[in-house]
Amino acid sequence: MVMNQVTGELTNRDIALLVWLGVLLIGALVYRPAREGLGSILKLLLFSKLGVGLLALLAYEALVVSVFYRLGLWHWWMLKDALFWLFGSAAILFFNTTKATEEKHYFRKAALDNFKFAVILAFIINLYVFNLVTELILVPVVTSLAMLGAVAASKHEFEPVKKLVNWTMVGIGITFLVYAVINITTNFHDFATVKDLEGFLTPIVLTLTLLPFAYLLGLDSAYESLFVQVGFRITDKRLARYAKRQILSACRFRLSRISRFQKDFAYKIGPSDSRTDVAGVVSEFRAVLTVRERGQGRRTSD
Repeated sequence: MVMNQVTGELTNRDIALLVWLGVLLIGALVYRPAREGLGSILKLLLFSKLGVGLLALLAYEALVVSVFYRLGLWHWWMLKDALFWLFGSAAILFFNTTKATEEKHYFRKAALDNFKFAVILAFIINLYVFNLVTELILVPVVTSLAMLGAVAASKHEFEPVKKLVNWTMVGIGITFLVYAVINITTNFHDFATVKDLEGFLTPIVLTLTLLPFAYLLGLDSAYESLFVQVGFRITDKRLARYAKRQILSACRFRLSRISRFQKDFAYKIGPSDSRTDVAGVVSEFRAVLTVRERGQGRRTSD
């Protein structure tokens, strides 16, 4: 019953994607260098902190889905959309959590990105697909163009290639959009259904529920980077642990504070420091924070 609900939602585009993924997997297993590379990737995923993080991500999302299911907000036909989301938006957010301390309001931007026109466009495009033969041709072509565009964007000398790829993708996108609009105008009642709305909201809601988990990952990554720096500067392990506790007490769950301490204060802690010296650096950091927050409060009231 559950399997029928899931497979019944597969479109020709989904089937074409699965076919090509199967071809690539078989090719990777047959071709020895690729097979050895897959082994290295599996070891990395299974026996590293990255693997632990991915398992934690899967467990967290399983918990979220379980809660939604008990509340009557989850249906098994949503699994396909959830899997595409997991290997798409969720994976990108997961691997980019290290940018949380580099970009201001990173998680706010990540949430808003899900409401952009691209999401609506993807939703409309995926509603109307071509026949299986056409999709089997389109999937590798569009994927190859996207990968070529990503590579071309990495170096300035590939700018002409990047422009050509972008315009080609725009042309394909306009074609898809025109096709979707024609179908919507001629068959609007089939388009505007509660089920379609639920399918549209699924990746957005899942992303919003993922943000707290991603924030904790960002915190873990930021603290790890900071504590590695502190560990290099302080050779005494007891003193290093004391310094880390003091930093935790001062920064807590604020990524901006961790980033500020690492940039402006971590270098002030040295190998010859005592507990008093470390406490002094942290106190100076707290004082700077107090002045800054008071200034922000005054600007807000004005």
